[in-house]
Amino acid sequence: MFPRPLRFPTFQKDEDQMGFFANMKNKFNSNMRAGGSYGMDEFGMFMMGLAFALLVLDMFMGTFLLSVLSLLVLMVAIGRSFSKGNYMKRQAENQMFLARTKPIRDWWKLLNMKYRDRKTMKYFKCERCGHVMRVPKGKGTIKVTCPHCETVVIKHT
Repeated sequence: MFPRPLRFPTFQKDEDQMGFFANMKNKFNSNMRAGGSYGMDEFGMFMMGLAFALLVLDMFMGTFLLSVLSLLVLMVAIGRSFSKGNYMKRQAENQMFLARTKPIRDWWKLLNMKYRDRKTMKYFKCERCGHVMRVPKGKGTIKVTCPHCETVVIKHT
């Protein structure tokens, strides 16, 4: 008889292999939608994180004001997620939050991309329009054209 071939685990994530918290989040959101509630969005997750951060800060500082503030933020976040019928209002709140935090989220995304590509790419801003461009490292002195304003810049990589 031939020995059975070894089977190595796959690293692709199906719904069955999803992480515990991601699976619970999907189940929570599907139950919320089935019950007619709005559910969690980016603004709600931010408020939950803020309430958690205020609770942790309260543990170190021990002030009554921080604990009350964290509980109020938590109650508003839970109230938003369980609200029924006001979908348009909740979506408008979420869109306003996303619009106001876009510069911070874009900066964080660029910072992560710079760190991820730090060995292979060089990032710089266009001198005319401020658009961020990236070029491969180690190519010497090259001529780069901005895709937005078509300004030609000579850079060393």
